[in-house]
Amino acid sequence: MGNVATSPARDDDLCAHLQRDPMITCYSRRVSDYLYDIEIDETTRVVHAQRFCARAVNIVRLESGHTVSVDPDLSCVFSSTRHEAVSKIEAALAVWVNAQKGSS
Repeated sequence: MGNVATSPARDDDLCAHLQRDPMITCYSRRVSDYLYDIEIDETTRVVHAQRFCARAVNIVRLESGHTVSVDPDLSCVFSSTRHEAVSKIEAALAVWVNAQKGSS
């Protein structure tokens, strides 16, 4: 599996440890043979004016009618709007999926 750097490691660590709003929004997506969820939440402290933290979770690949768990090791991303955060994590995952096609 590959690694797509979407934000510096320090931001990823920060994302994992921030106090979060109890309300997390989750969007389900599919790209190619991969299904995943995007979790996005509003941070309680502002990091460079970027209030929203998004991460791809529950990523699986469809193989012969079954799902196989994968870990693309994507960092969470920060953004000033929910829409922008979702767009950034979707773009990072699309790059990773295309890289998997090229390595097959």
